[in-house]
Amino acid sequence: MIKHIVTSAPLLAAAGALALPQSLPRQDDASLPDLSTLGNNTLFNKWRPTVHFLGPNSWMNDPCAPYFDEETQKFHFSYQYYAEHVSWGNISWGHATSEDMITWTDVPAPNIPGSSYLIPTAFVPDPSSDSNPDKLGIFSGGAFPDGKGGWAILYTGVNKLPTFWRSEYLPDTETVNLAHTSDNGLTWNKYEGNPIVPSPSSYWNITGWRDPLAVFEADALREHVQPEDWEGTAYFTLGSGLKSPEDQAGGRVLLYKTVDPTVPHLTKWEYVGPLFHANINESWDGDQGWSGNYGGNFEMSGLLQLEEPNPPEGEEPQKWWAVHHGVEGLFPPDQPRALVTMGDLKKREDGSVELVPFAVTPGDFGATYATNHFHAPPSSLGGPKRKILLGWLPEALNSTEWPIPRALGYQGSLVLPRELFIRTLTGVTSAAAAETNPRKSWTSTPAADGKYTVRSLGVRPVKEVERVREGAAYRVEKALAQDEWNVEGRYGLGEAGASFELKARIEFGEGAGKAGLVLRRSETTGEETVVYYDLEAEELRIDRSRSSAYSFDPAAPLDAFAKFDAHGKFRLWEVDGKRQALELRVFVDNSIIEVYANDGFVLSARIYPWAEDARGIALWNQNSSATFSDIEIWDGLAKAWPARAENTSVPLKWDGEDVPWDGF
Repeated sequence: MIKHIVTSAPLLAAAGALALPQSLPRQDDASLPDLSTLGNNTLFNKWRPTVHFLGPNSWMNDPCAPYFDEETQKFHFSYQYYAEHVSWGNISWGHATSEDMITWTDVPAPNIPGSSYLIPTAFVPDPSSDSNPDKLGIFSGGAFPDGKGGWAILYTGVNKLPTFWRSEYLPDTETVNLAHTSDNGLTWNKYEGNPIVPSPSSYWNITGWRDPLAVFEADALREHVQPEDWEGTAYFTLGSGLKSPEDQAGGRVLLYKTVDPTVPHLTKWEYVGPLFHANINESWDGDQGWSGNYGGNFEMSGLLQLEEPNPPEGEEPQKWWAVHHGVEGLFPPDQPRALVTMGDLKKREDGSVELVPFAVTPGDFGATYATNHFHAPPSSLGGPKRKILLGWLPEALNSTEWPIPRALGYQGSLVLPRELFIRTLTGVTSAAAAETNPRKSWTSTPAADGKYTVRSLGVRPVKEVERVREGAAYRVEKALAQDEWNVEGRYGLGEAGASFELKARIEFGEGAGKAGLVLRRSETTGEETVVYYDLEAEELRIDRSRSSAYSFDPAAPLDAFAKFDAHGKFRLWEVDGKRQALELRVFVDNSIIEVYANDGFVLSARIYPWAEDARGIALWNQNSSATFSDIEIWDGLAKAWPARAENTSVPLKWDGEDVPWDGF
């Protein structure tokens, strides 16, 4: 339902606008309570997202075993979950289903009598024996076709802790295990022969060894580099790394395959070799900012094949192999931790398979981590299956004290589902398209007319995300005269609530400058978040320095939330002699902000405005001649969990001191 429309026209930003004001007015210092003194669950709905996928309460992290069931026409997402706690520990899996990846229904826990959606645990660790492979946790994994038209799950069983990449790795800490379903994924039964793959920790000095993820393009992999494998061979990848020898230290993506067609499917595997490796804290582009840093250990590492939906006229569409991986390393907190390495698969002389990279980029330049992928049905009739990437977005707490998470009563969510593909630009005339050193996050091919075709990772919200607009108040902003901008380089666009989508087109003229959007502005506290593009630096940034009064206000009782900028490199190419426009699509969901640009960039972060009037929106310009147009706002997005009550918090527990985790 459309509630309000105003005719759109271009908006011209005033040149020479001033920087953000340094004085931030306050009305009542007493309005900022000390968060560390609040009781459990007292802030449950204060910053809680309503549009995103998240547990009904408690701790959650990695997305696990996502898949689409052709028989029931339902999507299944699981996630790491620790019910009745707000810190990581004793990890189980939660579970939910959907018909569109947008609106979700919890699956009640089958192993808890009388369970409701309040504790949707899919399956849990088994501490009944010290020898059980998942005694101390069921870590991440993936869904696999079971060879009979249904689905199975491979997951990481944990028998010892800790598993931190810089700590001593105890032998047999992690193993690969199997579970089956007989009721279309509503319940899962562990395979009696678990573990199906033992840990290699007795002979490798590893940083970690976990998260088995399916290679859904198994036939393409076999035909390309493993033709000797039997038809029906399954493959999975694992995230890992080596500590020594020193010249080999760094992250590893390991490849495994099934080897015996006479035994039950998915029960017998062998190691193929390292699919990809990086030196510790290596950067593909020499720390230029386009490709991130590989850290020292890989987690949640999956292999998939990207497709090119819009190849140049007369050319066959390309297909790229790519690995997405979470990286743990010794780098600043504003570094991206979810990378995508793109390249060709080659066979080594020893028969193993390697990914030879030709481009590397973050799949998200922000805080998103632990990405997982799966295939979804085509968005159009006759099209290819879509490659969907999910990711975990943690909270952004400065404090390591647990009272604040306990006051929230939950931790973490997933980002909106994203489609990955090969993004193609033709007619590129930028001189940078001819550069080859340092290495790039894109490829460029010269054309006969002297121009270039530039290909890079494409990323955008899945088409189904448009359904969150249903029932929202819609408006298109009208034109304004240059003299209507205030002296701070702003033009107000009114207000929006805690959840909204905003689209805008920004065209930059000659010279340097910055332009973007002010979101969730409070006149009471001065809180605001500024999303902007820096033309000279070729960066999109989320300025969080004033996103929460708890991070910048000297009167705040606690410096509670992270305030460093989220930022990432993104180039506006010159195409046929004219610089591209910046096409922004921004989603705000209470404490979550996701910024997409030109179907080739995403930046995610957390914000925590306290004031109830943090509803202001404005255009923002600093020293540029940018023009704004095509501004659309959908205010009041549809809820992802319509069957949940307004408050789904549960009483929190403490495990005591004799557990290998925090216990809260």
